[in-house]
Amino acid sequence: MVNEAKVVTADVEIGSNSIVHLIDSVLLPPEVPTIYSAVMASPDLSILAQAINAVPSIKAALSDPLLEVTVVAPTDEAFVALLSALDLTAEELLGNTELLTTVLLYHVSPVIFRSTDASTEPLDIDTLQDNEGSDGTFTVVLNGSSVKINDATVIAADIEIGPTSIVHKIDAVLVPE
Repeated sequence: MVNEAKVVTADVEIGSNSIVHLIDSVLLPPEVPTIYSAVMASPDLSILAQAINAVPSIKAALSDPLLEVTVVAPTDEAFVALLSALDLTAEELLGNTELLTTVLLYHVSPVIFRSTDASTEPLDIDTLQDNEGSDGTFTVVLNGSSVKINDATVIAADIEIGPTSIVHKIDAVLVPE
């Protein structure tokens, strides 16, 4: 057997220095996790998953297993609090693609940073959000034993996704200024 495939004909000589084994099924490479697949698999990120699904270009980017980013992922509780503060329903937010795109891109950074990079000195981190009137950065700072990103607290840090990306779950939705 080779993985789940059964060898049906072994040791078929090809040329003077090669041997082939014929199998009864196609071998597929293992699935490489992506930011998108990690968000979809996390029960406390279901509103974030809906938001990503509402913006096809962001869904496509976060589905790339070679993407090298850090994502700060607001939990469902964070989205519920934001919706309440804005007096919006989830459907209203998900239907506003322009606002959703701006907010989602503000949660994605091309800079790989871990919670251990935080210090008491504020560190400005670039994001993919680049609207007129906003500098497209958020601030990371160590506040006692907590890592803060703007006003949000990191509640689950340094979740490695695939070989090149990091996710930090946060307790508030970051809103660009």
